[in-house]
Amino acid sequence: ALTLLQHRLRPGPLAGRTTATATTILRECEQQEGGVGSLGSGDPWLTGLAATALHHAGTAPALVRATVAYLRAHARPDGSWVLMHGMTDRDVDLVGHSLATEALCHAGHRTDPRVRRAAAWLLDCRQTGPFPLFDCPPGGWAWSGAQGWPNVLDTTAALGALAATRSHGQVLADGAGWLRARQDRRGSWSVFTPNTRCPADRSCPHATALAIDLITAAGTPATDRAVRRALRWLTVHAHPDGSHQALWHRGGVPATAAVLHTCTRLRLTDTPLAGHARAWLLTAQLADGSWGAAPATGPGTTDETARAVQALAHLTDDPVARTAAARGTDWLLAAQRPDGTWEPGPACWYIKDHLAYPDHLIAQGLALGALAAHHRSAPPGDRG
Repeated sequence: ALTLLQHRLRPGPLAGRTTATATTILRECEQQEGGVGSLGSGDPWLTGLAATALHHAGTAPALVRATVAYLRAHARPDGSWVLMHGMTDRDVDLVGHSLATEALCHAGHRTDPRVRRAAAWLLDCRQTGPFPLFDCPPGGWAWSGAQGWPNVLDTTAALGALAATRSHGQVLADGAGWLRARQDRRGSWSVFTPNTRCPADRSCPHATALAIDLITAAGTPATDRAVRRALRWLTVHAHPDGSHQALWHRGGVPATAAVLHTCTRLRLTDTPLAGHARAWLLTAQLADGSWGAAPATGPGTTDETARAVQALAHLTDDPVARTAAARGTDWLLAAQRPDGTWEPGPACWYIKDHLAYPDHLIAQGLALGALAAHHRSAPPGDRG
């Protein structure tokens, strides 16, 4: 869309070809998302940007009309629009749904009929067709349900929930195969497209750690070449202070916690990769026991505290890590509201380094998952 907006300012021999290519991509995106006139899985900002660009370029008038109709239909009575509305009349939150389902399984509700229904919904969201724009085979998940842009983060979230139900082994194996096929040549995982140089979709430590976790949970040994290459990439690309940066979440906690959790599950806690991640998380804990986007200064948030607690709680033979996890757990319990929920923090990037937003369901799933992890890893006499 930005290319189309600039095409009149930068005329040249490639302008016509660029306009045609950009128009084709936007058309294909709109069709992939259900052909309802939305772009970005219902995001009014992206949809409006695309409509403006197509109109100024004088191309695809039918698509312009469809996008304008979509925006008119989804305006709220006060004249505003909801961020990331979704492609239907309800908001779709696949990651939050997945994290909540996984947490409920770990909290002892694996056989509850409502949890089984939640897992069935995830199965229905698995894409059965390819996504040519990303050169992506069938079998992945997108944040917007059965239609949309398949990617590694949503796929690992869905697979994590299905793995926790312990009843979808073949789906887990097939999903691990999908993930292996999306690994970058350098050993890492990007979020949307392998081997990309796009600044908005580059090699992501968070996605890489989650992908390792899922393919090994499906049976791939830690000695497998794909796993070894990914661990090597994480080791080489760690920040000097031992932390890792997620592409779609602010601060160092999400990716660093994911790296430590993966190393712990693979029994690699004696490696420099795990040791540096552990040390950074301990140093980043705030005085009140929480974690936030800014180490040692805060404020703490539900999302980041829960991620750190889950990673540290699994270090059962490490009294320092266990104490830090217990302090984080106490903070979460104190922060729980009377209705049983937690206040989400602006932990999810919408525009990298410029705009972060809170996600209610993600925060609830992370908090419940952290409490369940702390409870399961505590000595029997210390479980409350």
